[in-house]
Amino acid sequence: MSEPKLNIKEETSAKKTRSPPKKAKVEQSVPKKKKLKTDADKAAEKAQHLRFGKAELTPDELSRLSKAQKREMYAAHAARSAVHHEVDQYEDENVGVQALSEGEKAAGNVRDISKSRYARKLKKKAKMQGKKGAKTAKSSVQKPTAAQDAGASSTGEGGSNWLSRWKQRQEIHKSYYDSGSNIVNTNTFGANSLKFGTDELSEIIYHAVKNADEARKASSGKQEKFIALDVGPTGKLLKPLGDLDFEDAVKAFAEVISLGVKYGVDLITIETMNDSYETKAAVLAAKENSDLPIIVTNAYGENGRLMTGADPAVMAAMLEGMGVDAIGANCSLGPKQLMGVMDELLKYCSVPVVFKPNAGLPKSDGKVTYYDVDAEEFAQDIKLAVANGVRIVGGCCGTTPEYIKKVCELTRDMRPKEIEKKTYSVCHTHNKA
Repeated sequence: MSEPKLNIKEETSAKKTRSPPKKAKVEQSVPKKKKLKTDADKAAEKAQHLRFGKAELTPDELSRLSKAQKREMYAAHAARSAVHHEVDQYEDENVGVQALSEGEKAAGNVRDISKSRYARKLKKKAKMQGKKGAKTAKSSVQKPTAAQDAGASSTGEGGSNWLSRWKQRQEIHKSYYDSGSNIVNTNTFGANSLKFGTDELSEIIYHAVKNADEARKASSGKQEKFIALDVGPTGKLLKPLGDLDFEDAVKAFAEVISLGVKYGVDLITIETMNDSYETKAAVLAAKENSDLPIIVTNAYGENGRLMTGADPAVMAAMLEGMGVDAIGANCSLGPKQLMGVMDELLKYCSVPVVFKPNAGLPKSDGKVTYYDVDAEEFAQDIKLAVANGVRIVGGCCGTTPEYIKKVCELTRDMRPKEIEKKTYSVCHTHNKA
């Protein structure tokens, strides 16, 4: 692959590396992040409760809402998601500016989506969260990266972070290959043309693929190794719930996918999608701009549905109809909580089913945040899923190389179940089959 002719500043000298802050500040930042997310959750639930009289709506209640009511509800979730995303992703001194900007952007989305007084309250709350995010993130400057501990080689970061600490990126990828992973995702989860210019986006994806490739070459693992282009959500809601046109979403995904193909990825992973319409845009871009295998995993909630309402049967029907190669679930919950979703996907899918849950749910002891499912329990749950018919397994938030190594140990000698051709006739909308 040919390297874009751009001015890249890499970490080549110890003099250029800033010393980490004192340990006390690092430890304090974790509960602050947790509180920030909790505040955002409460703001979203309060806005929804004020408008609809309850924080959770059943599928039947959702179907009876007017378009205006749905816009108000998703405005709350959009602001909450933006706050969560910014707290998780940024790690360097630019994070303050980035978090504040994204918090205000979330507030703007609420303003554009709905004019109700409840949305205006949420707008104010979102701006407050953005400012808190800026303060919290600044206390995490040069913190020993959470990505290393959480196994987030597939997460995206903002600004110059993509091109800094490249040696750490390679080491993270290598640790997963060494633990037995066949597929490692590039560090491009949040990279798209809605956030970056053409040259910067090309630079980001080139180096992300290069880092994964260098890790693959350096790994001591003897298994087959592949590099997947990681494609995450745009960060915007599509119309009519948001302000992003479907065709603009397709174009944004197409640019990322075209660059990934150009720089030599082996397959495409579209993950953590919580909207069926945006998922469709990403898959369409992948089909139109490559002939590589496509894996799609969506983020399902505790109700077994995506944020915009689609259930596993809807996604199975839509994605198989579009010709993807594997369908599954990732993120959001731990393995036990997602077993029902996996059962539904196994029931309806005639292609391999994918399972990449979190290491349970995040907890805090007042000093550090941790996930409540350890490697042994996680691997046992994954083993059960494989016995039920799941063909591709891995981990999302909280799953370190230790988790992957344990999964490999427990599933190495298992023979996968044969995939049965399903004969269902399905009619579906965007959220109901």
